[in-house]
Amino acid sequence: MAHRDFKGDVSIPGIQADCFASTSGPLFCYLLSHVHKDHLGGLDAIARECRKLSDTRHVLPIYCSSVSKDILLSQPEYKPLESVLVTLDIGHATAISTATLKSRIPSTRNDISEDKGIDGDISLPSTSSQDWPSSVTVTLYDANHCPGSVIFFIQAKFGQKETSVIFTGDFRYEATEMQWMQGKSIDKFYMDCTFINSGYNTFPSRVESYEHVLNAVENHLAKGALYDVHVFSSMVGYENMLLFLGKKTCQRYGKIHVDSSEIAQILAAKPELESYLSTDAAQRIHACCTGERKVSNSNFKRVACQRYQHPERHVLHIKPSMQWYVKNGSPLTPKYDEFGVLHIPHSMHSSPYELKQAVLNLETRDMICPLFFDTTQRQGQLRQANEMLLEWNSVKTPHNEKNLDSNTVGNFISRPIKRAKSDNILQTLDFGGNSNDVDECDL
Repeated sequence: MAHRDFKGDVSIPGIQADCFASTSGPLFCYLLSHVHKDHLGGLDAIARECRKLSDTRHVLPIYCSSVSKDILLSQPEYKPLESVLVTLDIGHATAISTATLKSRIPSTRNDISEDKGIDGDISLPSTSSQDWPSSVTVTLYDANHCPGSVIFFIQAKFGQKETSVIFTGDFRYEATEMQWMQGKSIDKFYMDCTFINSGYNTFPSRVESYEHVLNAVENHLAKGALYDVHVFSSMVGYENMLLFLGKKTCQRYGKIHVDSSEIAQILAAKPELESYLSTDAAQRIHACCTGERKVSNSNFKRVACQRYQHPERHVLHIKPSMQWYVKNGSPLTPKYDEFGVLHIPHSMHSSPYELKQAVLNLETRDMICPLFFDTTQRQGQLRQANEMLLEWNSVKTPHNEKNLDSNTVGNFISRPIKRAKSDNILQTLDFGGNSNDVDECDL
């Protein structure tokens, strides 16, 4: 979760990530990790400027995944960015030349292929700066957060000096899917620490969360034809859950209702869902938007689209999220709240145990953690996160602790802090945001 005070600095002059508003100096490109709104600050303003221009060749390129581009372009307000969004392939290192800059950038993805040399070089427009690196190579990796989300591995040269940075955006670490991190030596690690001190060492896997949702849906619908279900999924990131649910329930209970205004974005994120979705509200399973951020009173005891407002209909509201559990300290099992909403633990972000694995699998000098935390807890969270990160790094030895027992995460926190091996293991830890500013479905 990007802290709202995070200005996009990734320690390489000329590059800014997940922040498109103010800049700290001349830029030659932007990086976009994924399309959640808290990572799009200022992008709407760039889109409005592009709408006014007849030629956008001199607008700074925004590098992202092809899925992120498709999702953005499915929304009318971002259509003007089509020629500015430059897609890079997952797992392919692309060299971005800053030494021999041309006066234009490719205006379409096809043009990108034509402008690439044998070495995969992409030329960029120039706003010259003596601080820029002589060359930059960017590699995208799947961040396992939401469709299109990526981790950026950036390698930059400043004369004879080389600097390497990993910027995770938001991510959920899984060792089998992120083996490319194993043993990698980098200078700076910008790590999503949303739940570093959540109070839980481990989280259910997403498949386990999907199974809980499926069980709740089937048990409720089996009660009779007057029983309906609404699953809160009002943002990018729940498409795999809906696909899992659709495959299991479509034949017996019909398709899943979504708003007509949202279906283009959903299908851009996950085209396979087309067979399982419907804009016809006469469905029993709903994933449509309520228009409200939270269920807070009995007025929401109906299907979100309000298709069925008759008192005889029985609607079960299901909210997959981790934030409710973090706030309430409840065991990570399905649980009803006072309004009858069924909460199911589900996280798009790494657990403390998963974060520890990521740290232990890397060799890094600095870790920077842009965080989004409640200001009332900032001092305690800062102290705990600092201790955890210092301790994790200090206990590292080559090739050990690859498969740690999940309970050891808590044990390390309580032991005396050892001297960190890194020069500056915790360079910056931003606090001061309010978690209430964020849609809980992202958490």
